[in-house]
Amino acid sequence: MERLTYLISNKVEYADLPYKASVERGINDILPEKYRNYILETEKYGFNGKAVCEGLERARSLYCSSKDGAYDVFNQVMDIIKEDIMEVSQYCNKFIGDTYYRGRVCDNSVLSERKEMFHIPFSNGTGSTFCRYSMEGERFLYLGGTTYTCYMELGQPEDISNLYFSRYEIPKDLKILSVGILPYEMLEFIYIEENQNECFDSDTLLRHYINMLPLIMACSVKKADNENEESKQNLKGGCPKEYYIPQLLTRWVVENLAIYAGIEYFSTQVPTHSKRNYKLYRNLVLIAKREGTEEYSSKLSLKLTKPVRLKKDIDLFSEYGEKDIPFFNQRAFPSGYNKKEIVNYVGNRGVYPFYKAAGRIQHNKNSNAELHYSSSGFDLIEFDLSKEKLDYMT
Repeated sequence: MERLTYLISNKVEYADLPYKASVERGINDILPEKYRNYILETEKYGFNGKAVCEGLERARSLYCSSKDGAYDVFNQVMDIIKEDIMEVSQYCNKFIGDTYYRGRVCDNSVLSERKEMFHIPFSNGTGSTFCRYSMEGERFLYLGGTTYTCYMELGQPEDISNLYFSRYEIPKDLKILSVGILPYEMLEFIYIEENQNECFDSDTLLRHYINMLPLIMACSVKKADNENEESKQNLKGGCPKEYYIPQLLTRWVVENLAIYAGIEYFSTQVPTHSKRNYKLYRNLVLIAKREGTEEYSSKLSLKLTKPVRLKKDIDLFSEYGEKDIPFFNQRAFPSGYNKKEIVNYVGNRGVYPFYKAAGRIQHNKNSNAELHYSSSGFDLIEFDLSKEKLDYMT
């Protein structure tokens, strides 16, 4: 029999995450089929994931008619896999990194204070805007692994003249529940660990990951590009099918804040999910809890930079270098940028393979064109932010 790594390899149909719904084939078609394949393959290795898959499907079927009923079923599923989630999350948290970003478009005023890049104030409305990972009446802080991720999550704004970014420092002791670990990422984690540590018990970690994989699968279905009428009606009612399990998971984390401070997940807005760059599609949502009458959560104590406005002479989807080379579609660095400083920044910023300089992103106006992230306009933004002071809100 092949190693357990077979169960998260490209040899099994359910490992091709994230899944993409279409008008003709939605989540109600995709997920049951993937679960059947998962159960069939994993049972050969002694796994019993049927109860988890059936429980998640039952929770999904109840969600629109009874959110509380769906949550009760979901809670039972979490009781089965919570140890697996904890073991995998603890292992992968050390690779998350401590740098995240927040982007915001503001047309009405100039942003200059840290609080303007934090969560929605508690006095503003009834709660967070409706998102995949959200809960009515609660506040959340949404961060992206790169400025590119933030830009994509903002819907690729065409007018970037009022686009701002802040850099966040995430404390190492912040416990994060991770459903953003794609199968090929886990394979790469294991490959590196086995080469660096001969005592590493990869089978135990793999078993935990395979046990929780149905939850990751249920959180990993992209909505169709052109949704059908049923999907549009569901969205208007706050109930798109692809959001059911992520929102139940969000509620579970809110009710278990003593264990987790938030959820790491991968963006469904980024067009490609490639092992070339782990952070290009990584998102983080943190729960903001109120103490007394405060406007911003004091429990969510994070260092961040003041907002930095995108410079007018930066083209986000251009590749920059020492000089203009039209043949390679390369532009010279804008004035004020030192090539040596930028090269040092790129070389020192991350640990292989979780932030490879070789990562590529898809061009916003040509889906067939790609550019190196480490020489793009987004990287220049992150370079600028790296020089800004990190501090707590006052």
